Amino acid sequence: MQGEAAVPNNPVLSVVVPVFNEVEGIDAFHAELSRVLAEIGEPAEVIYVDDGSTDGSWERICGLPGRVHRVRFSRNFGKEAALSAGLDVSTGNAVVVIDSDLQHPPAVITQLLAGWRMGNKIVCASRSTREQDGPIRRVMSNAFYRTFNSLSDHPIPRGVSDFRLMDRRVVDVVGLMSEKSRFMKAMLTWPGFDLAIVPFDVAPRAAGSSKFSPFRLWRFGLDGLFNFSSRPLQVWMYLGLLTLALSLVIVLWMAVDYAILGASLSGYRTVIAVVIGLSGVQIIGIGVLGEYLARVFIEAKARPLYVVSEADTQPNPGLIGRSPRTELLTYPPAEVVAEA
Repeated sequence: MQGEAAVPNNPVLSVVVPVFNEVEGIDAFHAELSRVLAEIGEPAEVIYVDDGSTDGSWERICGLPGRVHRVRFSRNFGKEAALSAGLDVSTGNAVVVIDSDLQHPPAVITQLLAGWRMGNKIVCASRSTREQDGPIRRVMSNAFYRTFNSLSDHPIPRGVSDFRLMDRRVVDVVGLMSEKSRFMKAMLTWPGFDLAIVPFDVAPRAAGSSKFSPFRLWRFGLDGLFNFSSRPLQVWMYLGLLTLALSLVIVLWMAVDYAILGASLSGYRTVIAVVIGLSGVQIIGIGVLGEYLARVFIEAKARPLYVVSEADTQPNPGLIGRSPRTELLTYPPAEVVAEA
């Protein structure tokens, strides 16, 4: 690429940055990240993945200096797809995933690297507090972690975000996971390697606002639960057995009441209440089945996880052929506006 200084072909560190409509904060984030990487002093590459931005973020990314790789989606495919694309094209021995809004301080990367050099294959950055969130969001977050960790066979540390460092071995394992409905927090810890936690204080957003609405967060939580646990299905089986046992007790009670006390068997209001209650239980159970069936439907279609419209880098050759989504990163290179 034009004007690129001579750098080692195999960087020690890759930094993956998903971007969606963050044009106001890209320059400040890149300046801070570049400063931190310069202090670290290791060969590094930065991979920006534009997840279908419409505010000029792509043009701003193309103007960033340094060893920067750029991938642009044809439309918005979601943050999980953007993270996957960044991992696909990364080549570093260690890969850091970080948001571009500066709420994940780039300075923490130094601590993540220290944890990696101690032998940990995964080093997660965990929020020290959730004071930046409102009370409702804090309650929902705590409820999600408790529910997920109690139902899933692969619990995730409470308070961790996507901000983490992964060894190349972990990234290669994640590259083998081809599901389309993704919950990266659990996928990145599923390989099961040694894991360390680094606490950090969440900084205010440099610019813009969160792209996750309450409904989108709700759907995101459901994706995580249903993708990594079959126990909701088992819960409804046990609930059905409990309901059957309860109905038998009621029938037995009514029979005894009629035979011994001579009580009347009338009571249509009780019957209506029972029918409505059981109907509600059945509808909720069908809804749970529908969530799993919808995911089977999505996987059966085998559509690509994302579509790339422009890119100036190719996927890691070791991943080609092992994951069908990487074959899309063979488009002509993007036109780079400026490089240092």
